[in-house]
Amino acid sequence: MPTITLKKPVILDDKRQFAVVDVPEPTLGGIAAHEIALFNTQSSTAALMAMLAAETGWPMEAVQKIAASELEALSAIMLPFDSVAPSSEAGEESPPTSPTS
Repeated sequence: MPTITLKKPVILDDKRQFAVVDVPEPTLGGIAAHEIALFNTQSSTAALMAMLAAETGWPMEAVQKIAASELEALSAIMLPFDSVAPSSEAGEESPPTSPTS
């Protein structure tokens, strides 16, 4: 399980602190949260935040306070499914397509 230690811990008003993000392998629930947020907001950042909250169990209030400078590292770990080929109707992986240019 990849772990990211934030450069600056997130501290909520109730004094709870969040400093280490344990990032599991994406789950169907996390991917669904990402897709729903992306559909509703058209924002890849909002979609990543929804997925991060779903996968880590962090409250959205804490996720919202993560420094923007952490975005690249979080994205690299949270969104590996972006490169997965879509499946055909039979549930088999689609064959690669040849480049056009």
